[in-house]
Amino acid sequence: YDVPLVGPLVQEVETRWPGIEPSRKAHEVQRRLITAAIENVIATSMDEIEAVSPGTVSDVRAAGRTLIHFSPEYAAGEKALKAFMFERVYRSEQVMEPVRQSERLVAELFDAYLGGAEMPGRWNEALRRTKDETGRARVVSDFVAGMTDPYAQEQHAALFDAKARIG
Repeated sequence: YDVPLVGPLVQEVETRWPGIEPSRKAHEVQRRLITAAIENVIATSMDEIEAVSPGTVSDVRAAGRTLIHFSPEYAAGEKALKAFMFERVYRSEQVMEPVRQSERLVAELFDAYLGGAEMPGRWNEALRRTKDETGRARVVSDFVAGMTDPYAQEQHAALFDAKARIG
């Protein structure tokens, strides 16, 4: 329950519905998190608008501050939640290892095609017609960028598994 903003909501849901299915718990926590964010921004913004009492758009611009925002406490919680998510989810080893593998695969395909491996018809023609190195790199990068994940994996296997078998 030590997750900023979310922890107390998880605790509320688990207390109210002991043994709730994980997918339903996630949905309920997400719903409550969205509701809390909306209620916070509305309450904080209403206070700001009341304090400034703008009558026109010019009054809003002249206020010298943002009138629609989270409370400082909620904003701090949101910032802490984002930091938590980046550290524990988005940049976790479980996420980053497949990302690194994909980056290696793309780099190896790029190097192989720039180094002379055959690309399909029009791509090979475009590569042959292009004489400068930057242009050649652009042709190869456009080809690789257009690949679906399964096609890239298939091409990588065809290029590199064959080389490994040959020796």
